[in-house]
Amino acid sequence: MKRSRTGIVILTSVLLLSASASASGCARPETPPEPVPGTQAETLPDTLPDTFPETLPETEPETEPVPAVFIDGYAADILEEGISPGVAALLGCCQYYADQLQEGIAKGQKWVYSNSSKYVPQATSFDNMVASGGYGANCALISNWALIDIGAMPEGYRFYGSVSGEFANQEKVMRYLNRVLEVIDLRGKNTTFSKMFRKGEIKAGDIFLCNGHTFVYGGNEMFYACGHDAQWHSDPSAPTEDPSHAVFEKWDVPMRSNSNYGHSINFILRIKDSYVPRFYRNSEGEIVRNPDKK
Repeated sequence: MKRSRTGIVILTSVLLLSASASASGCARPETPPEPVPGTQAETLPDTLPDTFPETLPETEPETEPVPAVFIDGYAADILEEGISPGVAALLGCCQYYADQLQEGIAKGQKWVYSNSSKYVPQATSFDNMVASGGYGANCALISNWALIDIGAMPEGYRFYGSVSGEFANQEKVMRYLNRVLEVIDLRGKNTTFSKMFRKGEIKAGDIFLCNGHTFVYGGNEMFYACGHDAQWHSDPSAPTEDPSHAVFEKWDVPMRSNSNYGHSINFILRIKDSYVPRFYRNSEGEIVRNPDKK
């Protein structure tokens, strides 16, 4: 069934909502999938600026009271109930990107997997990527795009799970994201997404960094996946350096049948309950200022 993209006005209160889950019927192995040649962290160069802009985004104390926020948000009718404004804004963006992929496919466009700016811009916003005509993504881009769009991080910066298991570019991006994200370091814990999900330790909007891989849990047992964990097919004519010549078919994918379900986790990046986004995508997919962000 095609996802609804009709926005409705919803009241989003800041809550901590633990995802509940059942392990029954799980067929995914607990061991992580074999690394896919050409994944983004294997070949992605660190080309971030060595200096920061003179003016940082506006900040606020972490203890700032967070009001109820009315958001005529994109895909508001399909998001989990009770999520915070920050999570709603992040996931609304992710669903918008997934729907734009479908519209591009309908137009005959080939959206490819790529780690190279020669084919797909690597450190810019989603809208600028589309405007460039270099359609595509890698596994890290969907979370980076969303944080740029909601005003949490400027263009020109990016993060991902490195092959060595690190939070790549952590020091640079956390200069902006420290007020936005809680960083949960799970290195050495030998845990997987499925183990944590069964224990109720996963939340909608969580961003996961693994060895050479990054993905987003969208809630309602669904991932936003735009790497080789997405649905794709191989097309030798596709304009990409990817050895698999992957052309995407779908970025919003079922949780239990996806390779991410059994993936080992190194870091979780979790939107803080205190964070109120400066921007969000409305029901038409346009980026608008949040009127409740003073």
